[in-house]
Amino acid sequence: MGALRFVALLWVGFITTLYTLRQIGWLMAPPDWELYLFRAVNQSSLPSWTNTLAIYARNPWTWTPLYLGILAWLLYQPIPKVWQIVFLLLLAVTVSDQMSASVIKPWAMRLRPCRYPDTASDCHLLVQCGSGFSFVSSHASNHFALAWTLGLIMLRRWKSTGLIVGSLWASLVSWSQMRVGVHFPLDIALGAFLGVLIALSLWLVMNKIDGSSKPELPS
Repeated sequence: MGALRFVALLWVGFITTLYTLRQIGWLMAPPDWELYLFRAVNQSSLPSWTNTLAIYARNPWTWTPLYLGILAWLLYQPIPKVWQIVFLLLLAVTVSDQMSASVIKPWAMRLRPCRYPDTASDCHLLVQCGSGFSFVSSHASNHFALAWTLGLIMLRRWKSTGLIVGSLWASLVSWSQMRVGVHFPLDIALGAFLGVLIALSLWLVMNKIDGSSKPELPS
């Protein structure tokens, strides 16, 4: 199966999953297993430093030195079309943020754990709850979109190392959203999936524009 057809099928699966979750009522009323998983992450007894880690990990300013470091590294490496890469990274995050925050969240209208009646009373809230909806997590989608876009672009140089390290970093940010009490597990899982899909799609488009040989998906 070609990469383009594979990614198209993933999009169909993603949209179908969103529709199914809404139809069975899991968006408006999270199922018991999801409430259990949320409480396991949010209320588990962990060292106090993990709470501090979660608070800082979800703060975009925390990672500013990392972003500047990546930009500086790209500019000083013998990489052709470096500004195209920078533009693609910015585009991936912009598309991810708009799709998650401006399209899916108003459609799903899922309450955050800190506002949902069954979890609000015992939610271990470490930050402000926020006035927006919960599904999907923009933090998860944006960070996975960024990590996977860069990892796929540098696939030939880094092999799968960039994707693995980037996924671990994005997973830390995503975990922190549950730990501080502002997202349910499905918010994170589908947000991460959205970010990966956007990265794959833009990567395929970039290869098509450049006239590159058929890209190979990471194994």
